[in-house]
Amino acid sequence: MRNVALRTIAVIAAGAVVLVALLVVASTVDARAPEVLDIRITQPSGDDPQLALTTTSIEITFSEQVIAEGAEEALRIEPEIVGAISWSGPTLTLTPDEALPLETAFTVRIGPGVTDLHGNRMSETSEAFNFETAGRPRVAASVPEDGSTDVALEEPIELEFSSLMDTASVEAALRFAPRFPHELRWSGETLTIVPTSDLDPGRRYEIRI
Repeated sequence: MRNVALRTIAVIAAGAVVLVALLVVASTVDARAPEVLDIRITQPSGDDPQLALTTTSIEITFSEQVIAEGAEEALRIEPEIVGAISWSGPTLTLTPDEALPLETAFTVRIGPGVTDLHGNRMSETSEAFNFETAGRPRVAASVPEDGSTDVALEEPIELEFSSLMDTASVEAALRFAPRFPHELRWSGETLTIVPTSDLDPGRRYEIRI
């Protein structure tokens, strides 16, 4: 009887171990559908995350790695943007073949059907991400302001543009009347013109681009 009792206890204990193992396996299987965590432009104009330079790409980050082909088919952009798609982990990047049109509004969505590596499927369309491309660049502000008088003779002149600029093209287009020796320094969208000798007192200076 004792041997039988011991065997019964051993069988029960073994069954408990198997049950625990099954519960652990069941609890670690991913049953959640993937989600879109973030949609963004890679080249915003200034500090506005929804105002894009025309050379921007678009990044969509999922909550986990997904089947690439299905995700690419689910990508919806209005108006359509033609470009190359690349992947880095769960992030899809669309790089347009050409610069986007100026002052154009776009809407980006991910439709249903995106599947993760475990077969879980998105059943709803993601929240829309809206952005607009910037217009033609312009001088947004200057220090000193246009038409200022009593400007210090050694004072730098700052020109702030509405977007990041091709610095070489701006420098080539600068015109000074009268000309004066200077250095050019860039910081983001701001060009600083630093006189290397004092300007002439009582004289009117004009800067054109």
